[in-house]
Amino acid sequence: MALDTLLTDPWWTAEALPDEGCAVWQLGRLSLYARRMGPDLAIGSRLDDEELSHAVVGSLSSVPEDITAWPRWVTGVEQPRLRLLPVLPSLPVVIRPYQPITLGPHMKVRIYVGLPCLLQVAVLGADHEAARTLLEIESVPLSQTWFGEPVAGELALSLRSRARRHLGDIDHLAHRILCPVEISNQHHGDFSFERAFVRLAHCGVYHGADRLFSSAIHLNYRGPEHEVEMEVENHPPAEAATALLLQAPRNPSGVKGSRGVLAGLRGAWMTL
Repeated sequence: MALDTLLTDPWWTAEALPDEGCAVWQLGRLSLYARRMGPDLAIGSRLDDEELSHAVVGSLSSVPEDITAWPRWVTGVEQPRLRLLPVLPSLPVVIRPYQPITLGPHMKVRIYVGLPCLLQVAVLGADHEAARTLLEIESVPLSQTWFGEPVAGELALSLRSRARRHLGDIDHLAHRILCPVEISNQHHGDFSFERAFVRLAHCGVYHGADRLFSSAIHLNYRGPEHEVEMEVENHPPAEAATALLLQAPRNPSGVKGSRGVLAGLRGAWMTL
């Protein structure tokens, strides 16, 4: 079914719902539909087999027949406009470099992680202010994994894509948020790692010239007898210094000293 109107960039602009049919957003593997049902607002969705590299926003004159579930929201807004914003996952993520990395004493490395965003759907009132956040939905589903000991671990998300040393090695996808992670070895010996467990609640989302970025994360390793410290920058990363803030961190406090985990090649887990 062809879309009647199209907008591809940026995809997070506010959209009015048509009187007939429905509005459509296609991002990653997600197709999201919104329509009016009497005084209510209804949203349906579908996961497609193909993962789009670009975003598509438009409308359909009729409702797709294969969408059978239409959860409703009573918003109290007579002429609703929907705005979708990219947000980071609420769960921690386990990231892996493309190849295991060894850092010499007092050396550091910056790697880049591509994170498929969630779409935060908000309804706007007549004054175009966000009246209510309705839901968050994945653009690409991620697998969940249990990280740590059976009784002392934590639920996390596992990324299919590997972190890269160079930003240009990561494909440009409209639904992907690029997260710079800088790992510093402040110990007098070598440090090798193959995985990192990172909490994203302190990271904001920024719109660069042609890509989405998160706040940069710094992981500081000081030796096996010390906890690893995580610091999150409260401004756009250096790779997109003039980027605009699209979404504030879920938890803007406590960005220094937050804890996560690094995994060494010997399987020892260092708490961060």
